[in-house]
Amino acid sequence: MGVLTMHAKLIGLVLFLAASPLTAKASVLFDIERLSDTQGILTASGSIDAGATTPNFYNEFTVNPYSSGPPPSENVSVFGSSTLTEGGFPIVFAWDCGTLYSCINGQPAIYFGAGGIAEFGPGQTFSGALNLVLTAGTTFAPVGTTGNVYWGNQTAGEVITLVGTWEMTAATATPLPAGLPLFATGLGAMGLFGWRRKRKNTAAIVAA
Repeated sequence: MGVLTMHAKLIGLVLFLAASPLTAKASVLFDIERLSDTQGILTASGSIDAGATTPNFYNEFTVNPYSSGPPPSENVSVFGSSTLTEGGFPIVFAWDCGTLYSCINGQPAIYFGAGGIAEFGPGQTFSGALNLVLTAGTTFAPVGTTGNVYWGNQTAGEVITLVGTWEMTAATATPLPAGLPLFATGLGAMGLFGWRRKRKNTAAIVAA
């Protein structure tokens, strides 16, 4: 009985040590605007909290925003274009990652970063947007889905750190120009006036 109790305490200690620092570092928020099943725009806010360690040379962030993930062995670019920066350093690549590569605890994932040209660190903020284009057969999760953002990529042998959350949001409707409704109303009124005038002229000819 004492051995079981000791094991339970050790398991509890491991869980506590694993969970406690993760909560303290979760202040990054990724918004993925879902344009279609295979296209999205990722914007980011917040920053990596103090105490997080730099996980790797490539300074990658990893998320799992899929409804239907890539094949296990797939590892292809999903980088459309990007103005996204972190601490002023540009994001220059984005790849999807099948379960064979185990980027996040055996889950499919998208990982993106700045390669070896930057050194991300705590306190740096984000700016701009990353355009993602998934491959055929791979789809984004439905609007409203949320998940975790990790700093690092287990494929490269790194210990990933939970630094925030992501949310799949609906595509933003393009607003109409302010004067367009008035212009349309004016065109409608002109059309009605022209139709009534033409009808009146036709009636006058018939009466003559």
